Amino acid sequence: MKEAISTDFIIRPYRPGDEKAINERFNQIFGLHRDLKEWYWKFQSSNESQILLAFDLNRNLVSHFGVLKEDFIYNGKIYHAGHSVDNFSARIPAAVQQGIFYKLAQQFFDKHGNPEEFSIIYGFPGTRNLRLGIHKLNYGTPFPIRYWEKSLTETTFSKLDRIKDNHDIHSKKIDQLWQKASRRYSVSIVRDSLWIKKRYVSRPANNYRFLRTKYWGAYSSFCVYTCEEDNLQVVDLIWDGRRKKDLEKLEELLTRIAFQSRALRISMWLSGDPEAEKIFAKKGWRQFQEPHDLHLVILSFNKEMKKQMLFDHFYLTKGCTDII
Repeated sequence: MKEAISTDFIIRPYRPGDEKAINERFNQIFGLHRDLKEWYWKFQSSNESQILLAFDLNRNLVSHFGVLKEDFIYNGKIYHAGHSVDNFSARIPAAVQQGIFYKLAQQFFDKHGNPEEFSIIYGFPGTRNLRLGIHKLNYGTPFPIRYWEKSLTETTFSKLDRIKDNHDIHSKKIDQLWQKASRRYSVSIVRDSLWIKKRYVSRPANNYRFLRTKYWGAYSSFCVYTCEEDNLQVVDLIWDGRRKKDLEKLEELLTRIAFQSRALRISMWLSGDPEAEKIFAKKGWRQFQEPHDLHLVILSFNKEMKKQMLFDHFYLTKGCTDII
């Protein structure tokens, strides 16, 4: 794409070297201190990520629209999905008046929204951005996040053994588990060992832990979790669906680890797996409103994909996002 001039702004794709300005503006707008290593992990480890930028005429970065490419399953076939992340626009009067962010996003959809590049593009806007996106970008009906939580204030164990977790994964066993589990999900991001390593193991300064159950030496379930303050968060979950007792065992192990960590609750996002949801509900988990009022938005650019099926069957965990 060539540079496009929109009155007082220049729109163009990312070029090597832009990352410093992107990261600095990102930190400024969101009040964070993200290290540049985190940006490299997110965008350069992703297969064919795409970024569109808007600059003022003094070459100052004003707006950013970025999408990470993910493989995802739809009815047994593999397609490309785009995960929209790190999007922002500086609150400069001219940029707000001209709607520069929405022009940026629309240009991105026009160029990259197609079955060859991104069959779908999905993201997790908060209430304000959702309202504007519905009005300006035809987001359509959002999907409410199924947020689950289990209180530990009354949880006791008569005998509490230390639970061993670790930072490592066994790639072959993860792939074997995913091969079995993926048949259960009509719509899902591909969670094979390459994705698990990219998403979790290679992330700079991460504090992820991994837990699994086994049946005859093979992984029957696998989860990623992290503990922050008084909340143990289940970030991702894979279950082969064969034996309920394996997922029940995993849930008990998580509860024990949370108790050992002095957490007051365990939380997760989980939808698209009714069998797993029933098991967690029986174990004392309850659904609540998502604490940050986030929603799932999916834009489809492939006529083969039915939006209702995407919403009804998307296997969703917090691992589908970049917020943890």
